[in-house]
Amino acid sequence: MPGLLERQRLPDCLADHDRQCRSLLHELGVERAYGVGHSSGGSITLQAALDEPDLFAGLVLLEPAPSPAGPSS
Repeated sequence: MPGLLERQRLPDCLADHDRQCRSLLHELGVERAYGVGHSSGGSITLQAALDEPDLFAGLVLLEPAPSPAGPSS
């Protein structure tokens, strides 16, 4: 996660985590991914898929915390 070693500001909300995860996938050149998340990670994974559905081939959500209501952009 950006910020851990550089002491930058960590993400403030799930939308920030979502954007950082998608950004990392793009930087790594990943065209399609399987998203896996538990609890708040499930919410982040779901939000990422709502924001950019073509990036995900499938999702595995384990007890996601309720939060995504649609694209965050």
